[in-house]
Amino acid sequence: MTAANVVDVSEWQPTSIDWANLKANGVKAVVVRIGHGVTRDEHAADHISNATKAGLIVHVYHYYEGVDGELQYSVNNAKSLNIKPNVYYFLDMEGTIAGSWPSIFESFRKAWAGYGWNTGLYCSLSNYAKFDDATLIKQGVYRWIAAWGSNQPASADMWQHDSKTGLGSYTSALDKDVDIAGKLIKEPDSTVAEPTDPNGNYTIKPGAFVGFDHSTTELQGGEMLVASPDGQNKIPKLAPTGAFLFNNADGDNMWTLIKQKPFDALRLRSPNGTVYVVTIDDNGNLITKKDG
Repeated sequence: MTAANVVDVSEWQPTSIDWANLKANGVKAVVVRIGHGVTRDEHAADHISNATKAGLIVHVYHYYEGVDGELQYSVNNAKSLNIKPNVYYFLDMEGTIAGSWPSIFESFRKAWAGYGWNTGLYCSLSNYAKFDDATLIKQGVYRWIAAWGSNQPASADMWQHDSKTGLGSYTSALDKDVDIAGKLIKEPDSTVAEPTDPNGNYTIKPGAFVGFDHSTTELQGGEMLVASPDGQNKIPKLAPTGAFLFNNADGDNMWTLIKQKPFDALRLRSPNGTVYVVTIDDNGNLITKKDG
């Protein structure tokens, strides 16, 4: 019989679960559903709190429904529940989903990784065939695969093997999992990476790119046009609002180009909003007058 070392729960399980008893029966970690669509799981906060008090390691998942605003909601929901960096955050993909499953997952993965969460994918063994295994491995995605009544999937980092029976004193149906790779049953690393300094001096390395991704600086809020000199630090250059974003080096480079160019007039705005035109005569005297 396969022994579970992880269970996953949602609002379908009561908040009265005896977590200490589950721990005594071999459970070391729990994955809590914290949201679905744009709705918080009713028992998310209680499950997280109670399992933590019992000494279990807590990770979380979001059930994908494909509704407007779902990606940003999943970020806001996790942040409001104080989900720490380096905790695993899984996207649960199942049922009928319109569009490209890999593309949908990738949008969530990139967003969540930008906030420091480790990312994972949950799906059935049959639906896992929609994904490229090598790509997920390269990205460090934790592959949580459901395969009930069958052998352990070769591609799984965690295997959900049963959902029909209970465990210990909990006699109702409970999802039971085996953390094969062993990363979920270890305490998450408490080290938090410092935000990228947009004015830092970075060496161009293999993996460097310019493209749309999430900033690793303190500026957050969706995908932006970023420059990444090393594939890790991602410095925003164009915000979703359309605003250009410049660092100190950009300013120095622009000044080198424009300082040699003469201007016929300079327009300045006063604190009360009045615009003045400043010119200079042949004797070097400044002449100021209201614009217009």
